[in-house]
Amino acid sequence: MSLADELRQLQELHEQGALSDEEYAQAKARLLNAPAPPATPRPARPTPARSGPPAPSSTAKTNAYLPVIVIGLVVAACVVIFVFFRLGQSLVDKPKDGGLTLKVDRVETSEGRFLVHMTATNHTKDKLRLPLFGYFFVTDEFGNQYEADPFSSTFPEDVAPGATVSGYALMKKPLNPNATRLKVAFTTVFGSFAVESAEVTDVPVR
Repeated sequence: MSLADELRQLQELHEQGALSDEEYAQAKARLLNAPAPPATPRPARPTPARSGPPAPSSTAKTNAYLPVIVIGLVVAACVVIFVFFRLGQSLVDKPKDGGLTLKVDRVETSEGRFLVHMTATNHTKDKLRLPLFGYFFVTDEFGNQYEADPFSSTFPEDVAPGATVSGYALMKKPLNPNATRLKVAFTTVFGSFAVESAEVTDVPVR
């Protein structure tokens, strides 16, 4: 029975006349001054046992990711080396003022001969080679192709770094009399990565 129930029972006995005022006061004082019964300790809830393998430690996790980290670092290093290699190559081979300047001074078609007078300036740090045989072609607006005779031409094939050379290329066949515009081209220029080819378009015949 709780303290409230006992106090309620005392009050009912007092109201019924079974207890006098003095007896009611003394009994109520005894109940209120009595020590509270000790609380029953609540049993501890058992911790369920964890099933399965134990969780890996932080050291084990680090060791598992170590090969991936090493591979990533190696790939990053290779990319950096490639970028610096390409950058260095571009700086070494970077031409000055355009690499190579090719200019057609005039086209001569007199006495059945067809000559192309040219000037070339090498702006690179390398010696350039502009071969006439097999790599020099002239084309008119009708699609006719003309090749030079390297043994009868005066245009020098080698151009030193920073040098300017001039000369003419004697073509093996006469120019079409109806041609008015030409394209002059060295399909391949040797000696430097900075210059691959050179051409001049829309060259007037007269």
